[in-house]
Amino acid sequence: MKKVLSTLLVMLACVASVNAQQVITPQTLDDLPLDEIFKLVDNSISSEDLLKAQNYKYVGEYSAGRGAQATWCRNCTCNKRGDVLSFQKGTSSIICLWEEMGDGGATLALEVFNTNARDAVLDALRGMGFNEDSGNATNKSFSRESETWGQIANMQKSKKGWLFTIWPVAADTEEY
Repeated sequence: MKKVLSTLLVMLACVASVNAQQVITPQTLDDLPLDEIFKLVDNSISSEDLLKAQNYKYVGEYSAGRGAQATWCRNCTCNKRGDVLSFQKGTSSIICLWEEMGDGGATLALEVFNTNARDAVLDALRGMGFNEDSGNATNKSFSRESETWGQIANMQKSKKGWLFTIWPVAADTEEY
């Protein structure tokens, strides 16, 4: 009887090990192209071309005060201000780029709506050299220094997910 139970426990452990390897981890979210999105942070490239190639839908431009915001969404719908209206199948995300006169660079905002996506963004920021300065489960602050400039990133809990902002970014915002 003890041999049978031992054998069953070993078999269950093997099955659990195989299943654990098949679980998608935050680092392997196939439908949230973080490597491509974060090219906008350090490269002076066309955000429109890059996001379109990643199946983001351009929603439009929104002017407020002394600046303008361009908005894209993937696996969801949203308005020009970046407010999510509905979700679709897959990992939903909204990207906004805005620049204010005299601000010293564009800001990239990325909103995600599940904890796996949130964790993947946090891992990506850390992988890019951002150091966590302060924070808790709903708000975090990051910074990094490069040869060109210092950058800050923030995470805050939004109404339906988590909003990440990075400033300044090198992406081209002049096209809007």
